Amino acid sequence: MRTGAKVYIGLVSLVGISLGLYSIWQYFFVEQIPISSRHAFTQFLVLAVITIVCRCLPLTVREGCALDMSFISILSAVLIQGPIAAAAIVFLTTPFVVVSVDGKKKTYRHIFNTAPEKTLFNISNLVISILAAGVCYQLLGGVPGEMPVPESFLYAALFMVVSVVVNIIVLFTLFKMQGGFQFFPAIFMGLLQMVPNLICSTPIGYFFALLFLLPSGQYFALIFMLPLWLARYSFKLYLDGKKQQYSTVQTITAALEAKDAYTEGHSRRVEQYATLLAKELKFSHKQIEILQLAALFHDVGKIGVPDSILKKEGRLTEEEWKVIQKHPEIGVHILENIYNYPGMRDIVLCHHERYDGKGYPQGLGGEQIPLAAYVLGVADAFDAITSDRPYRKGMSLEKAEQILREESGKQFHPKAAEGMIRLLQKGEIRLERTE
Repeated sequence: MRTGAKVYIGLVSLVGISLGLYSIWQYFFVEQIPISSRHAFTQFLVLAVITIVCRCLPLTVREGCALDMSFISILSAVLIQGPIAAAAIVFLTTPFVVVSVDGKKKTYRHIFNTAPEKTLFNISNLVISILAAGVCYQLLGGVPGEMPVPESFLYAALFMVVSVVVNIIVLFTLFKMQGGFQFFPAIFMGLLQMVPNLICSTPIGYFFALLFLLPSGQYFALIFMLPLWLARYSFKLYLDGKKQQYSTVQTITAALEAKDAYTEGHSRRVEQYATLLAKELKFSHKQIEILQLAALFHDVGKIGVPDSILKKEGRLTEEEWKVIQKHPEIGVHILENIYNYPGMRDIVLCHHERYDGKGYPQGLGGEQIPLAAYVLGVADAFDAITSDRPYRKGMSLEKAEQILREESGKQFHPKAAEGMIRLLQKGEIRLERTE
């Protein structure tokens, strides 16, 4: 880690920990809210319990994107008792947070097995975000414990937006200081990823705050969390099912590639290349997800091609080539019962079509074929060009770039070819070769 990044982590941690300790001192010893009101102390404890449970149960939707329901209790704490109380809750509950980490062997992450600098930076970022947003909340007229409609909801929404913006700026500044990171595109994408969490958490947190204002409302709020946690569990089962489906696809692909040592790892590499190219062409997350599955499955139809043809080292006869050309259609037939990914079968079917209409199996071209199929075609061809085959050694990146330029508008869609060339020029493509 660079020296500047280490200094930055130290400064953020120093500020955050100082503010956290100040919040505890201010809440318990200056304002003395828990001492002066048993009801307020009960509210604080219930909010702390909900915060701990929510922080222990994040949902990893995809790599780099997790949903954490603790926003609900944090917002409720701000609306009921103020930003100081919310910061104190977050600070005090951190040692009790234990998160399950999925892997080959299930493990748990907590403060005792996490690098101290990481723990300090993360909690400091949260405290700073809460208090910065809390200042905005109070400056614009928000008063803890008073919730006139609709003004208080607007204050709540403002608090959520500001806290997320500050949190992402603090975090992404660290990434920038570590190097190799484009700040503004990345921070914009980070904010976009948080929009669903904001939209869901703000109304629920606001409703929870209203419940807390009722006599014994904190207990109603605690009970109301139960169906939310059940919904979270159901959604986790859905995400686990998708992961299992993806693992099954990888297993099938590995079994297919085991038939031929020269194609081992081909589908995985094609998936990597296609993903990089799709991101370069600004595909949506859903489009990329479908393309990734299509890339893993694109050669599944070769199960129906005899080994004598697949492993033949010499030139194929015309009849043998016709058999090979049937594998996209065989693949689509195999995949016909997969309903969750509309469009995937079209990508698999068309990945050997050419922009000039001279491909197979249907001889389509131009805009008759989805761009995703052209992206997969470029990724597939690129791996074939740069990989070793029984009849030749893999070509260099320079030669691959030359072929992409020559075949742009012929075999390859110009956008897909140009995108791949840009990736090569930026050095984002690496070849996996063993001498």
